[in-house]
Amino acid sequence: MSEKNPVVFIHGNGDSAEGWQLQLERFKAGGYAENELFAITMTPPQNESHQHYADQVKPFIEDVLQKTGRSKVNIVAHSLGCTVSRHYIKHMGGNKVVDRAILICGGNHGIPAADLTMNQPEIFKQSPEVNTMGASFLNDLNTGNPNGLETFGPTEYMTICGPDDEFYLFYESSPQLKGADNRTIRGYGHFGLRSCEESFQLMIAFFSENADQLAIGKDPMPDASTDPSGEWYIAGGPNNGMEICLNTDATYVAKESGQISKGTFTTEPQAFTHRISLNQLEGPGNSGKREGIYRLNVNKTFLRLAVSDLNVPEPPQFIAFAPTYERRFETNPIIKELVGTWHVKNPGFLIAAGWTNATLSIQDNAQFVFEGDNTMSPTGKVRIAGNVTISLKPSPHHISFGISETDGNVPFFVLGEVLPGLFHLQEKALFIQWGSATFGIPRPACMDAPIMLMQE
Repeated sequence: MSEKNPVVFIHGNGDSAEGWQLQLERFKAGGYAENELFAITMTPPQNESHQHYADQVKPFIEDVLQKTGRSKVNIVAHSLGCTVSRHYIKHMGGNKVVDRAILICGGNHGIPAADLTMNQPEIFKQSPEVNTMGASFLNDLNTGNPNGLETFGPTEYMTICGPDDEFYLFYESSPQLKGADNRTIRGYGHFGLRSCEESFQLMIAFFSENADQLAIGKDPMPDASTDPSGEWYIAGGPNNGMEICLNTDATYVAKESGQISKGTFTTEPQAFTHRISLNQLEGPGNSGKREGIYRLNVNKTFLRLAVSDLNVPEPPQFIAFAPTYERRFETNPIIKELVGTWHVKNPGFLIAAGWTNATLSIQDNAQFVFEGDNTMSPTGKVRIAGNVTISLKPSPHHISFGISETDGNVPFFVLGEVLPGLFHLQEKALFIQWGSATFGIPRPACMDAPIMLMQE
């Protein structure tokens, strides 16, 4: 009989066992047998409580132990699966059978998306449990453990996260735990961290008890900057068109609802959310003070900023609901390599949005048409059109689709809306990823599960 513990893979919200396919193949190539690898598909696939899912994990693991004749399992969990696993370990006897647990992109100190769905707890049942505003469920997991740690029991823990995970924008260190071997991997988003080769190498090393010898991810998560200076704007969403330039000489110019204000500002860095005061000298309502809060992401590319109305002494309370700005980059004319008709060959993240096939046509005058079949449309078809703006300085390059025409079949695509994203050209293939309105993200932090299109 093999000396290796069987490995149980636990997926995240809205996912299934299929999401582990790439890592399962790597484990098999690395010496694990089919009967040592087990991936659960929890039902329903999303938005139930942690207890609901843990009630499925417990008998699944008991069945694995019975089938394999082993007394211990190792766990690999992703996203929601991490906090489900921790609940099972701490409160349902899992500490007696889980030898080692790898937690990838878990909302251990809250996930921003849960903040945005707190007002619909009957639908999004995890929102009260894993929001960033002091959820009692997380407080229970993270406190009351021996030696003041955030980990529980004899189980050994590793966390894997990264500064480019769009689900944790401004909360990049949330997945890490005091008491775990915390690893930080750059260049991957929420699903890339689950499926990348680097994560696999950490899994194998951790389960073989020699992860200390592996340098992958040992550099700590960078600290977020407290310096908000720069030119910032919002492309897309309800705050589309808002701008602010915070100059190094402590002056500012802002645009909001088409109105311009100017003045000076001061900042007061604090532990997490920082204070900012705008001394408005010109603008709507004449002069006065606006009190605010802000935070930058660790890559210094996004700024979350909210300020009070004029002469209101208290700033907004929660940074989670603050508008999110991105740094402004120089725009470029449409490059000839983008012009033409592109057919979707791999829908990537578009699968979740109902697209089954589509084409993207870009003209040399920077006009676009995106159309195809979509299961969320009452007619089965969707067509949007408008203008394209690109920036070539960051890598991956920036792209934004401004909608000036729509057939109205999908409510998300509305006139005047902007879909900001990233793109990358590789020979005849075009890779694009849009930001997520669901998570309040104006533009993704990296290319993760992009659409792949090929030209005619």
